[in-house]
Amino acid sequence: MLKTFMSLPQPMPESILDQFPCPVSKIDRNYYILYRNTASVRSNGPTPPEAYARHCYEWIGRSERCPQCAVAQAFASGRVETQEKLNFTEDQRLVRLEQTAIPVFAVNGEIAYVLEVDLDTTATLTLQQDNETTFTQTIFAFAELIEKRDAYTGRHSANTCSIALKLGQQLGLPSNKLDDLSTAALLHDIGKIGIPESVLLKPGRLTEAERLQIQEHPRIGYDVLCKVNRFAHLADYVLYHHEWMNGSGYPTQRSGDDIPLLARILSVADVFEALTAHRVYRPAMPKEQALSIIQQGRGSQFDEKVVDCLLSLPDIH
Repeated sequence: MLKTFMSLPQPMPESILDQFPCPVSKIDRNYYILYRNTASVRSNGPTPPEAYARHCYEWIGRSERCPQCAVAQAFASGRVETQEKLNFTEDQRLVRLEQTAIPVFAVNGEIAYVLEVDLDTTATLTLQQDNETTFTQTIFAFAELIEKRDAYTGRHSANTCSIALKLGQQLGLPSNKLDDLSTAALLHDIGKIGIPESVLLKPGRLTEAERLQIQEHPRIGYDVLCKVNRFAHLADYVLYHHEWMNGSGYPTQRSGDDIPLLARILSVADVFEALTAHRVYRPAMPKEQALSIIQQGRGSQFDEKVVDCLLSLPDIH
């Protein structure tokens, strides 16, 4: 299995993290606190100046790191990790937290730091719903961060969503599936948050190693969405949206009906939008030429019914 990368510009803009509704901290490999966002300070109080020179577990009165620490696991695995823990808030309430640790890689491939995102999961139905909404906002904030890194990716996701919805409606999907398709389309490239900018924005031909890094973005997106209850059922659509009907796609080489229908729709919408949009390495392609390329992949790369549906859309030509 290829190594999973989570890479952001160095340093990640703290002004963006301050807008996140969940408490977020930056923690380095030695477990020192590098930064805490506004929500973290509001929940747990300001960080004493000396705490930035101490291990994070010392700040909360421990002599060694917390058992089953998600941050430690993220440093070890290089993947998104989640654990639950108990914590006292600034006003001395005991709360249950879902701690999600997201490793952020530097350009050299080493983990620069881990983002710890804390979601209050103290059990009441209303609070759980509020928490789910809050973490949903955080996920979309990460998606917005991708757009800030690469304006093309943001436009691409919105345009792919529009095309995918037209295909879904033409195929007769029920409203709940159209909702799923819309959300999956908007988030299908969230895994690109894990691709170094030197690769993501490279104007020339990619090396083989860089191509393999790009091909990890569906798996990274899957890892992130699986951690959010509201989006977990959409994770497979993101994971499989680059699979081919003949099994030649990535990252799992699934084929045929083993690829979920919504992923097959996303595949066609994604490629058509990419071909007809300006990219850093080539100008936009005429729609008729893009449709011809997609038609050539009918049955091998793309689902035949979805391709036929695309060709029948009156406003595509």
